[in-house]
Amino acid sequence: MQGFRKFLRGTGGKVLLAVIIIPFVITAFYGYFTGGGGPQEVAKVEGTPVYWEQVRNEAARLRDNVSSQIPGIDEQGLQAFVPTEMGLEPIINERLAAAHIERLKLNVSEEAVAASLVQYEEFQENGRFSAAALERFARGLGYTTSGFLNMLAQSEMKNQWTTGLLATDFALPNEVGELTRLVEQERDVEFAVIELDKLAENYTITDAQVADYYAENSDRYILPEHFTLDYLQLRREDVATEVTVTEAEIKNAYDIRQQNFDKNNAGSERRSVAHIYFDLDSNEEAVETQAATIKARLQEGEITFAEAAQEYSQDLATASQGGSFGLLAKADLPESLSDVAFSLAEGEVSELVKSEEGYHLLLVEEIQDQRRSLAPYEELKAELEREIRDIKAEGILFDKVALLEELAFEHADLVVPAEEVGLELKTTEPFSLANPIPGFEQAAVANELDNSSVREGRHNSRLLEVGQGDYLVFHVKHIEPATPIPLAEVEAQIRTDLARTLAEAALVDNVAELKAAIEEGASFDELVANAEAEKEEAEGLKRYDENVRQDLVEFVFSLQRGASDPMLAVGQLANGDMAIAHVSEVRDGLLDEETKAIMPSLLAQLGQAESQHTQQLLNASLRESGKVKVYSERIEAHLAEERQLYD
Repeated sequence: MQGFRKFLRGTGGKVLLAVIIIPFVITAFYGYFTGGGGPQEVAKVEGTPVYWEQVRNEAARLRDNVSSQIPGIDEQGLQAFVPTEMGLEPIINERLAAAHIERLKLNVSEEAVAASLVQYEEFQENGRFSAAALERFARGLGYTTSGFLNMLAQSEMKNQWTTGLLATDFALPNEVGELTRLVEQERDVEFAVIELDKLAENYTITDAQVADYYAENSDRYILPEHFTLDYLQLRREDVATEVTVTEAEIKNAYDIRQQNFDKNNAGSERRSVAHIYFDLDSNEEAVETQAATIKARLQEGEITFAEAAQEYSQDLATASQGGSFGLLAKADLPESLSDVAFSLAEGEVSELVKSEEGYHLLLVEEIQDQRRSLAPYEELKAELEREIRDIKAEGILFDKVALLEELAFEHADLVVPAEEVGLELKTTEPFSLANPIPGFEQAAVANELDNSSVREGRHNSRLLEVGQGDYLVFHVKHIEPATPIPLAEVEAQIRTDLARTLAEAALVDNVAELKAAIEEGASFDELVANAEAEKEEAEGLKRYDENVRQDLVEFVFSLQRGASDPMLAVGQLANGDMAIAHVSEVRDGLLDEETKAIMPSLLAQLGQAESQHTQQLLNASLRESGKVKVYSERIEAHLAEERQLYD
């Protein structure tokens, strides 16, 4: 596993991840290969069980994606935005897709996958692909070579199917016109908003109401349990400070890079080659005589090589093109021809050359030198030193990771592991899982604290990789049980909540009354007067207008032309506020010259949106026709356990 981690941080590893392995992991495709047993199954898809731990892992992945898109979002917000049960749906979709692919009889051979790995240095020895290196790598992951290649083949097959599916959708110019009509549409509107919070200020909540509410909802006012942990942190950046890099090592690295450049440059030359071909069954003496005649005519300027190829060459595929093969690397030609073709000067015609296919007169039409030069040593010195330092740090880090993992498992606390690995034993401030301290936000930490052997048995946690090159192991020092929050600390919030509840009920009644008034023919001004609100206006309002609150914009654009005359409506916004809106005029957007200029880009974007919609429709179709059983009661039981953990 250490070798695998080291490989993943190398160039070849990153490319392999991007091309093959990452899609395999991030789409939950791993579910096809994980074994059964252990956690209780919560669903079954095409006869294959899905376990709760898989659902939790997928939900954690989704939360990681959300947190990368919304920096600063806290753990509680993530839990609300991506509840754990949401992790089940992607797993179901992926397994249904896999079954569909199997029914389509798609196939990617292990040989094709193996061929794609040839280019990576991690699978090479002495500059050549090594089956032994591949086998070592596969066994490091717990696979046989065949099993590893099969895993990659399954993933590549899924990727090909998805790519082929998404690449078939496209958009038409009239769709851009329709989209422009809607997106650039302008509406002249007058509106009024009654804010829930301001209305709530008119309500007085008594002490008795507060006390009753607190007594009836005491379970909502609980300070969650808090953990104090001893912990060790092992980070690559800290290990790097221990590394020394010598001048000789840097120079050696530069020499190796220079050798690689020279090796690449050796095969970088490209030549445009043409030939006049004579069949192998032809009489050799006659061919030699004819070739001499052709060369003489060429030398005297009676005929060009292209004209000679059209007249004499028996290669019908190239004769009409003047005998041209096009631009070739040396490796693109058989050795008998490449040695001659790459020894000629530009414009030079060869003597008659015999190959396994026949006889040839060769012409080098053009020589392109695509060689690159390596930057000077002094320019690359700092970069090479950093690379060497990182490589050395990786080696030291993984040795320490292995040692720390072993020691943490063997000892009852972290004192000895800290001494043996040379780390500082630290202690956290008390924190809850609902509001974890920095460095302890990952779901893996919560999972470990939910482990009875760690929680009650006071065993050390597993060694967790909480970031790239960042490892954490902890020991529970103290658990402060959940305790009721005193009424005095939540009294103000209870008053606010009760007042808002009363105000919201009043707004709901008001909305119903105003809707009834609209049906009876009331005007906008009459509605505003009835609600005792202030009227505002917005001329030329667009869907993306930033000068008007977005939920109100969405409400205004939800009114349909022809649905009511006038376009007058009342409703509650997302935050509970009440809005009254009257649209007096609608002007559709028109295609302008700027939009027409970027039409290809817009069509591509719309095509991508169409392909995503197609994917959703296909998922829905597979879900309808597939064999899926979800054990809702088991999911609810697991969710209840999680709520107890976070409450």
